[in-house]
This record gives sequence, structure tokens and C-alpha cells, in this order.
Amino acid sequence: MLIDFPFLNLPAIKKLFRIFDKYSIDARFVGGCVRDAIVGKTTCDFDIAINADIELVAEILSKEGAYCIKTGIKYGSIIVILDNTKFDITSLRLDTKCYGRDCDTEKTNDFYTDACRRDFTINAVYVDKYGNIFDYFGGIEDINSKQVRFIGEPIQRIQEDYLRILRYYRFCSVMGDYSNRYSDIMLENAISLKKLPIERIQQELLKFIADRKIINIMYNTCVLTQIADVDIDTYNKLQSDNIATLLYSLFNYDALLNIFKLPCYLKKIIKLIYKFENENINYCMYKNGRDITNEIVMLRNAKYNSKISIPDSTNLQFPVTYHDLRPGIQYASRKLTACEKWWAENNFSKTKQECLDFIYSLPVT
Repeated sequence: MLIDFPFLNLPAIKKLFRIFDKYSIDARFVGGCVRDAIVGKTTCDFDIAINADIELVAEILSKEGAYCIKTGIKYGSIIVILDNTKFDITSLRLDTKCYGRDCDTEKTNDFYTDACRRDFTINAVYVDKYGNIFDYFGGIEDINSKQVRFIGEPIQRIQEDYLRILRYYRFCSVMGDYSNRYSDIMLENAISLKKLPIERIQQELLKFIADRKIINIMYNTCVLTQIADVDIDTYNKLQSDNIATLLYSLFNYDALLNIFKLPCYLKKIIKLIYKFENENINYCMYKNGRDITNEIVMLRNAKYNSKISIPDSTNLQFPVTYHDLRPGIQYASRKLTACEKWWAENNFSKTKQECLDFIYSLPVT
């Protein structure tokens, strides 16, 4: 079988393998870069398996001018930056005891043994620097037929690491595999997700949250509802692919803020959606601009079966400032805010004097 692996010709990769050769380190590419090359996609995701002690390799590469990030070194992995190219390098390992979340490992020098501990056949295809392929479990056939299969017994592999439930769905999304071949097994083991930290769950989920076919398969096999309560109808009707809006449509606000551990940029958008979800659209547009307003419009249309359209963009300036008010007016800031909302709700048509009259008509308390 002739398969071209263009990344083998990259200068940084040739340089890295010259270093490996210098120190007699056997190294092979594995995972995403191999999978992508087989289907003709370019890649910048380089995972390398090596038959050497990871601490020694980190020392060697640092001495040879590479930058090594050692945060995962106790698990046998390092990140290496060489000539502005990132590599994830992991020593060959054998799982000795698994706990559903973590496992004890031992070092090995055998690539087949290392392949046996991997989750799916499509992730266990190795390629050396010459382009020689080592496919122990029919991974290439599965890549070409776009199917995701566990290595060994699926139940055993899931019980070794419950995160493989979500990894399975993620790779189904990547490969376009909607067969749901393990539906009974996933249904039986879905509750195991509750044993995982939410950070690990959301890390996987965010990678395929926009794949509606996969999300619905997860819902039908009761996997999704183990994470939090779900509104699958709103999610399915939503026309947006924005991650924050998708999350908001699928899970409730309290779960997103209190169960999930989302990054700040997503929380900021979710809080804005929550704040303005039921506000006048003109007011929302005036306060937040077109992008957020468009997301809220799509959410409301999905959630309430409404047919709201986004208003024309406007650069209108609210005609009243604090300095226009009578001296000593009570609750000035609160009244200005109320008037600004009233002005927007009336299509920005109220004059300065009408706005002042509105402010002065408001109760003192």
C-alpha cells in the first residue's frame, strides 16, 4: 500500500529525526497526523511515540536546542517546540492497572504493546521516518471506510477510562461515522460519565458541540443527560453554530455557570445572552451590536418558535446625558438607564425633550 506522508519532508521533522538517529532513538508518528495524511488532509498535529525514557529524551532535546514543556513528564509525555513546530512526544507504555479515570503504566520498548493500550484502531497506525506503516488492528481500512472501532472489547476499554465514551463520539464526528454501532454499550455505561471531572467532559464536548447528528445520538443513548439537563428541541432548531449559543440552547444557564468550568470568554457571551434573551431587540442591538444580537435572535426563534428578525445596524446616540438633567435629581443613573431602554424600544425615535419628559415622569423611588 502506497500512502504519501508529506509532513515527513518538513525541515523541522527532518531535524528532529536527525537528533533521534544521533542518539539511537526509535521514533514513529501516530494518531492524528497519520490519520489526516491517509485521507489527504494537511496536518500540524504531530504525535510521536518513542522507545526511550522520556526524561532522557527531554534532556537530549533541550541540549540540542529544542524547547521542552515537561508538564506531562510524569505520564511519559512532553511537548517539544523545534523551529516553531510543536510535537507531542510520548514514551512507549503498557497499562498495568486501570481505574476508570487513570491508570498505572510501565515503560515498554515494543510498539505493538503500546498500540494495544490505545483506544481506537484509527489512532493506532504508526509511521516511521521513511514512510513505513505499522497497522496492527486494521486502522487504515477503518479510516478509509470512515468507521470508529475500539481496539479489543469495547466494554473493557470504556471501563479502563470512562472518557473514552466521549472520545468515541468525538472521533465519530471527525470521521463522519453516524452508525451508532455501540449504542447498547454506551447506554449501559453512560452513567459512568458522572465519575469524571467536568473539565475533562467539556474539553471533549466542546470539540463537537456543533455536530447535531452526534449530539442527538448521545441524547438518544442517555449519554448527554448524564452531564446535565438537556433541551434537545431548542438545540435542534437553533440555526447558529456559535459554541456559546449552542451550549446555552442545550443546557440550562445555571448548569453552564455552576456545573461547567467554561473559559471566561464563553462565560461572558453566555451571561450576555442570558441578560438580553428577553429584552427588546432594538435595545439589545443598541447595547451589544450585531453579532450578539444575531445570536439572541436565533436563540429566541428556536426556543419560542418566533420569527424575529435582526434590526438594521444603527450608530444612533442616546440624546440625553447626565449633564442635561436638572441639578439634584434623585436616582439619575437608574432613570437614565430606564429612559435609554424606552428610547430604544420606541425605535430610537424619541427626541431629547421627549426623553427628558419621560425621565421626569418617573417615580422618585
